[in-house]
Amino acid sequence: MKERMTTTRARLRHWPMWLAMLCMISSAQASAQEDGWSTGTTDKGSITVKYRVSTRTNDKGDDVPLIEYIATATADVSMPALNALMKDASRHHEFMGDKTSQRVAVLSDNEWVVQSHYAAPWPFPDNDRVSRMTIAEDSGPKTAVFTFSAAPSLYKETGVKRVTYYRQVYTFNDLGGGKVELRLDTTMSPPNNAPLWMIRAAFPGMGAAPLRKLIQLAGKIEAP
Repeated sequence: MKERMTTTRARLRHWPMWLAMLCMISSAQASAQEDGWSTGTTDKGSITVKYRVSTRTNDKGDDVPLIEYIATATADVSMPALNALMKDASRHHEFMGDKTSQRVAVLSDNEWVVQSHYAAPWPFPDNDRVSRMTIAEDSGPKTAVFTFSAAPSLYKETGVKRVTYYRQVYTFNDLGGGKVELRLDTTMSPPNNAPLWMIRAAFPGMGAAPLRKLIQLAGKIEAP
């Protein structure tokens, strides 16, 4: 009996430590849930995607899906080849997942208007995006940033729904030795109200696809 009481008291002495650890774990989990961000990898860990799928209130007062993600990768690829692909709007659909893409206006040497048509899978209707594309390169060029911002009024209607809330930023950093760090930041609301669970199920793959395809394409072309 005495031995059992001694064992019980010994166990109780450890309770404060375990309670503290449980509180810390619960706090961390709650923080992650409140923040809403998740992280996943694809391509044997070579592409990391941090993503969040939530809702926002649009200008009509309706709650609509909001997709945010950051995809990153480091690859053995030519920086000039990547830049050449980004500057050829007719090839954007090859890595952005659209059916067609084109440059429809030149606003300045480093600012264009581009339009892309997306063939949506059944049962959702097709849609398109009209974006103001800006190009920023350093003198190296060691860094290049290509920004796409929704500009729905800068091109005629095409008979499909148009994305009106959209921003994508492709950033390339030349690390030297034939390696480039790629990052894609995306914030958008699709024009069709797909269920949030369906959108979440597409990640991390959906976020990784543009970088994967971009790296593959850059590896096949001869840089200027």
